[in-house]
Amino acid sequence: MYRPLELGLVSRHSSLFGDQCSAQDGFTFECENGWFDLIAANLKLVERYAELERLKVGITQVKEKFGLLRVYHRGGDDVIDRFLDIAELVSAGVCEICGAQGDVAEHQGWLRARCHLHRDVDESVSVLTSKAGFIEAYVKCVALLLWFFKDNSVRWVNQECLGLGGRRPSELLASSEGCEQVYTLIRRLETGVAV
Repeated sequence: MYRPLELGLVSRHSSLFGDQCSAQDGFTFECENGWFDLIAANLKLVERYAELERLKVGITQVKEKFGLLRVYHRGGDDVIDRFLDIAELVSAGVCEICGAQGDVAEHQGWLRARCHLHRDVDESVSVLTSKAGFIEAYVKCVALLLWFFKDNSVRWVNQECLGLGGRRPSELLASSEGCEQVYTLIRRLETGVAV
């Protein structure tokens, strides 16, 4: 990831990075710029939840592995684990280069999350363009999702849903519009409105 983006995330969420935020060279994100918004949204969720629940959480590593975003941590609880499991599922639908919708596919022996424009690109060649409103829409939706589905949230996010046109919520959580669709469906389910 572009170094100024890394430094911004570490300083903005210093409570999650502890000693690593004081050293300029301490923490690096081992992934491309396209996952910036997804990472920022999840760090915001984890930090807010940890603060509310008075939990000590430390992010130890953020990287791409087998085409998916992996965020490793120490401390926290099962809810923190679910936040990060959902982020991993959502990352499969986000191009790690530009942040557009994509999917995981094999390229030269490696699994990579890419959009159709960056499918065959070996290195990051694009400049990050943040998706307006994505971070807030994602945070709002995932917070409601975890509150409503509790222990079943990760399973629900990964299964096809008739109320979403047969799509998996994890696919839709990759965009602001998709987050709003998932949020609306959960609110309908919450009030007992059948879809």
